[in-house]
This record gives sequence, structure tokens and C-alpha cells, in this order.
Amino acid sequence: MLRWLCIVVALLAWPAAASAGSPFVSICWHDVADADPDQTYMAVTTAKLVQQFNWLRENGYHPVSLDQILAARDGGPPLPDKAVLLTFDDGYVSFYTHVFPLLKAFGYPAALALVGSWLEVPADQLVPYGDDMAPRSLFVTWDQVREMTASGLVEIASHTWNLHRGILANPQGNTEPAVITRLYDAAEGRYEDDETYRARLARDFETNSAVIARETGRRPRMMVWPYGAYNRAAVEIARAAGMPLAATLDEGLGDSTDLSAIPRRLVMNDPNLPAFVDDLRAAAMVPPVRAVQVDLDQVYDPDPSRQEANIGRLIDRVKTLGANTVLLQAFTAQGEAWFANAVLPVKADLFNRVAWQLMSRLNVLVYARLAVADPAVAEDLARYSPLDGLVFEGAVEPDVARAVVERVRTWRSPLFTAAADPQAGAEYTVVVIGDDQTLRAALADAALYPAGLRHTLFTLPADLPGRDLQRHLTALVLGGAKNLGFGPDDFLTGKPDAAAVVPIFSLKESHEK
Repeated sequence: MLRWLCIVVALLAWPAAASAGSPFVSICWHDVADADPDQTYMAVTTAKLVQQFNWLRENGYHPVSLDQILAARDGGPPLPDKAVLLTFDDGYVSFYTHVFPLLKAFGYPAALALVGSWLEVPADQLVPYGDDMAPRSLFVTWDQVREMTASGLVEIASHTWNLHRGILANPQGNTEPAVITRLYDAAEGRYEDDETYRARLARDFETNSAVIARETGRRPRMMVWPYGAYNRAAVEIARAAGMPLAATLDEGLGDSTDLSAIPRRLVMNDPNLPAFVDDLRAAAMVPPVRAVQVDLDQVYDPDPSRQEANIGRLIDRVKTLGANTVLLQAFTAQGEAWFANAVLPVKADLFNRVAWQLMSRLNVLVYARLAVADPAVAEDLARYSPLDGLVFEGAVEPDVARAVVERVRTWRSPLFTAAADPQAGAEYTVVVIGDDQTLRAALADAALYPAGLRHTLFTLPADLPGRDLQRHLTALVLGGAKNLGFGPDDFLTGKPDAAAVVPIFSLKESHEK
């Protein structure tokens, strides 16, 4: 028997058809070096940046300014075909010495995102660069900034005053992005509340805007989120500080009708030209999903050292399987929560720790599996834990699901969600496959509606015998399935057998063949 779950996904793909506004692609660079580009600063070589600029020009791309984007938003001239917004983060001095001459030579406008507190550091001192220290000479000076803004080619964006860093995020000691993280007070054993969190962001955003205005005569109109991390509350605070545009590191295409979360393609690892072009074109594609369901019951141990060992084994297992999405248990079978909240008893404040380890070490998406559809409880989960999506386990009324999603999206963006009611506006349908008959029926049903296979996640019980699991995975792929999942995975005993799963399940394996 089929079990259907409808996943409401904020898809970040380039639209197949023209949008109501003016579409544009945005690219994010960091440092530039003549040789030996340091990936600590995500540097590219000068020669390769010149190649990339040349390729954009020769292939009909038109760099646009923030003025042009805002004019298109306000009903003015639409953006040209293949419009592209060029952005450079962090304010490295190479922007002045290497990029600015190129902008003048090509006649290209660009946005430069500055962390104001870094530029205020005296020349003979070190800059607190994220969680490390860097020489002040690595960054531009205000005199250089004024010269570039006077050219009309460079617009200064805010990269926050002092939030390009991690802050204490949980009892286990993780540091997570300061813009979206509730500061954990270890002495008091509690998290920052809403009022304190919002006030912290508002002070920071206003301070940076005021300093940029003092030095350049103009307040920034765009916020560039450190690490690409943001939420709806932060977007609203930035807008109130005079920044209607906000740039992320999400996948996809920007659109002049909604400038609150502009996707950008991140240039890293000093790519050669074919790799740069492939990555730019990949923005048009939604990557296939490889999802593994994980129970925190298996991770938890009252002994902290054994619990940490379990987390390490989970990390290794997810990496071995080649999953890019983890569906992580948020509640115990007894209804206790794995996260801090004001409603339910807490088994252990563990969801944050495990989710962040998965995200930061493996770059996977983490969806919280909700067995309790309570808006207040779900909002606490989002306040105090990083997550990319929600999965409602069991029946939930559509109105309740929408209320949960709205409250969670205040603190976690973008958000992927799953609802039991197909009327919730599903983008993906998850189908649980139990046998050959349901597999064939599911493939046939998915093919009946446009993009059905692309928007369906086929999942398998992890306790199937290895041969059956492998056979079903193979049949799904041969039948056109794009998205695969299974669970719950027993990472402690290695079941199901990775040898049976990985050759079909792992995207890395399939790409290497």
C-alpha cells in the first residue's frame, strides 16, 4: 500500500519559463591572487578571473548595477537578457589592486561587501577574520573604498559590522553563524531570547550602515549575508535599516520582483574556465535527492564520550552512503524532544549538535522529522537548532501544517517542508516502496503528471534484505526516478549493507562511472 507525503519545497532552480519580473544571475567571488590562490580566502587567480570576465562578455552576459535591478523592480526598464550581478565579498585589498582595474577595462559594475569592523582595525593590528586572525593589510582601506565608489562602477554592500563569525550555539560547544544563531549562555544554561536576538542584529546592521555612510556618503542598499546564512527575521531587520536587497549563497536565479533573498553562484577552488562555465549552467538544475532517515535514539548516550563517538560514526556512515539529505528525528517515541523548547520535556539538547555536525562537515541538508505538529514546539526547534526542512510524520491538518511552516520560516530560510495533506501545495511527493507492485505503480503514477518523476522522492525501508534493496533501487533508477531515499539507517551496525546501496544510491559513484 502506498503512503504519500507531499513536500512543499521552496525550489531554488532557475525557472523554465520567463518570470513576471526581470531574471538575473549573480556570481560571488572573494579574494584574487596572481599565483598560489589561498583557499582560506577562496581566492581565484587573476588570469582565471580575466578568462571568466571575457567568457561572460563573449557569451552575451550583461553585468548590471543595483540601480538597474531596483529600477526593474519598480516598473522601470527591464533588465537585459542574460543579466548578471557581479559581487565580491569581504573587502580584500585585491579588489582594489586586481578587480577594480578589470571593472574599468570592461566597463562592468560590481558590488563590494564590507565587514565594517574589519576596516576600522589599525594598520599594525590583526583583523578578527571569522574565527581566525588576519593581517589588516589583506583588506581595503577607506581611502580606496572612496576612490572606487566615486568611479560609479562600485557599490558598497553591507556584510554586517561584526557578525562574520561564529558564536556559541549549544551546550556541546559548537560555534555557528552569528546572524542566524541564538547565542547560548553556558553559565546560565539558556539561549538568547527573541528580543535580545533581534536587538543584536538591528544594532549591528545600523552600525555598519552608518559607518559606510560616514566614509562614502551613501548608506548600503544591499545586505550580503556572511556564510550565506539568513532567516526571515534578519531580512526584515535589514530592510528596516534601508537594505531592500539581500544576497545569499542559495542556488538559483535572482528576480527583480523579489530581492529579499538573491541567489548567488559561489566561485571557489580557483576553477578553470570549463568548470566555471559548468557551475554557472548548473544553476538551472535541481540536484537529485539522496535521503537517509536517521534516529537520534541511536546517537544518544548518557556518556558524552560515547555519544560523541556515535556522532562520528554517523558522520562516517552518511559520507560513505553518499547521501546529500538527512531526515533527522526530532522527538523520541515517548514524545520527548531532542531540542530545547518551552512545551515538551527534553530528552537531551542533541538535535542542534548532530544537525550542525552533518551540515558543516558533510555539507548535507538536514530535515527535522516532526512527530508533534505543534506550532510553538516547532518554532522552538527552529529558534535553537539549524535545519533546512521539516517532515511531518503522521497525519496533520493542513491549517496546522501551514501555521508550523510560517512560524519556522521566521528563523530558518530557505525552508523545505513535508505535509501529509496533498492540498498543502506539494512540489515533491514522497512514495514509500514496499514491494515490486507498489514500485511499478508508483513509477506509473508519477509519470502521469508534468515533471512527476523529478518531483517525486521514492523511499525504501532500510530493513529490506540487501539484494531486494539493491534490486528496488536499480529498478527505480532504470524507471526514471531522480530522487531516492531509505531509512531508518542503522549506522551503528552498518545496516543496510553499504556495498548493496552505494553503487546505485550515491551520486558520486554514478558520476564516476
